Amino acid sequence: MLGPEDGRLACEYFGVTEAGNFERGRSVLHGAVDDPAAFAARQGWTDAQLAAWLASVRKRLLAARAIRPRPHRDEKIITAWNGLMISAFARAGRALGKEEYINAAIHAAEFILSRLRLPDGRLWRSFRERPGPATGFLEDYAAFVNGLLDLYEATFAPRYLELAIEYLGRILDHFFDREQGCLWSVETENLGLADGPRLIAAASDQSTPSPVGLFLLGALRLRDAFPNLSSGGEGLGETIEQVLASYSSQMDGNAWGCATLWRVALRLASGSRQIVLVGAPDEPGFAELRRVVDRAFLPSSTLFWLDPRQPVPPGLPLWEGKDRINGRPAAYVCQGETCRQPATSAEELRIQLLPAGGRGGANP
Repeated sequence: MLGPEDGRLACEYFGVTEAGNFERGRSVLHGAVDDPAAFAARQGWTDAQLAAWLASVRKRLLAARAIRPRPHRDEKIITAWNGLMISAFARAGRALGKEEYINAAIHAAEFILSRLRLPDGRLWRSFRERPGPATGFLEDYAAFVNGLLDLYEATFAPRYLELAIEYLGRILDHFFDREQGCLWSVETENLGLADGPRLIAAASDQSTPSPVGLFLLGALRLRDAFPNLSSGGEGLGETIEQVLASYSSQMDGNAWGCATLWRVALRLASGSRQIVLVGAPDEPGFAELRRVVDRAFLPSSTLFWLDPRQPVPPGLPLWEGKDRINGRPAAYVCQGETCRQPATSAEELRIQLLPAGGRGGANP
């Protein structure tokens, strides 16, 4: 393949030995030379000659490897994983001021909505060239709800907030067991297809967050802003508490593994905050207020935007009575049914977002 001389030098450079470094005496190629310049000097080569030799060797090795059968790759696009990615890109875009990150989140969300959404609103589980055979599990909907909420906070596009509410409602209608207070991994209509107890959604986090925890986070983020969202006549607050109670033994027995559920319990106990920015995004002062919120670490807060040019829908007390102050954009920091004095400057808002100790960026 390489010839005696190039083969000998390549073995030295890439760490191929008789004993090997892998199973059955095989060697995995790696950069075994600590000082490439010294290696080149021993051959009487310049740096440019070493680079040319490496390029030639790698080209021949790649050609030889191309003859071998390629391993199969799992290229499925999973709705839940993309929901997590949407959250990550949207949050990072806000915190770092990277518009390209937010655009990546938008692209992923629009792909799901255009290619993985059924005509009746349900989601497919996966996509590879075409949607897979299974409809979405609880984790797909729950991760996507949080992704949509994070994308709404990053863009203030009302459509993403409306879709988050829609999919949270679908979870309540099709995955939530009101009698037991638990959530199912599959839609309740499909429970007869498998052993029911095995389909109870997991409380513990694995390589990805618990789907139950993701659902509860999404519900808690919307609870105070949309009190009319309910399940079987109960408000979101009662539903959240019922689900936490039904999984409490698992939370107590495996606190480390149920970190997402404990995060919900902590936020529920300490109180969620809602931040409402009022004003047009392009008017003076609005961007400065937004920047304060975007740069702060606010894990127990949800950000909303109120366009003063549009009427406030009835039954939404969080939005009622909020407007610009003396014609200037304003920020309202609320907890429960109480809102602080509206802030119209970045410094006022920054102080309001400080925790009780006066340091850091938010309540825990």
